[in-house]
Amino acid sequence: MSAIPGVSVAPRTFTQSRTLLSHNTLGFVVGLAFGFLLVGAGVHRYEVIRDALLLRDPYVFLLMGAAVATAAPLLYLLRRRGWVTPLGGPLVLPKQPIRRANLAGSAVFGAGWAVTGSCPGPALASLAGGNIVGAWVVGGLFTGIWLYETLASRRGQSDLTASKSGQTAAQC
Repeated sequence: MSAIPGVSVAPRTFTQSRTLLSHNTLGFVVGLAFGFLLVGAGVHRYEVIRDALLLRDPYVFLLMGAAVATAAPLLYLLRRRGWVTPLGGPLVLPKQPIRRANLAGSAVFGAGWAVTGSCPGPALASLAGGNIVGAWVVGGLFTGIWLYETLASRRGQSDLTASKSGQTAAQC
């Protein structure tokens, strides 16, 4: 039954829309918390990143180390217990060898981080805070993603998840 007279809604469609709404709500809440914590940690500020990359202040590296030290054992425990994610799927941590593309991507990411003093999460936090540099970084991110996807589609690759064997992440 629908709130609009004369329009019926199939139960399956209603369930799917509720699921989509809950996924979007979860994504919004997690993003809100992540952005809040990024700003609270100060990693959206150029000076903080610059001082870390110039090895003047270990704060950012200690922050990343604390995140890894917290997440690694928790992920290990959750995977061992067969935990189901909030979106309903199993927790799967794929293991893949390091490829040349990973190294090239890391180099580009590092160069962008050094030049802009920002990476994707802090760039969005910076943009939300009204910093014009954040707008340029986010614009560059979207342009780079669009350019990569355009070139990949011309080469016949369907998406970023294509592996050497030709399987996508969904097929693995």
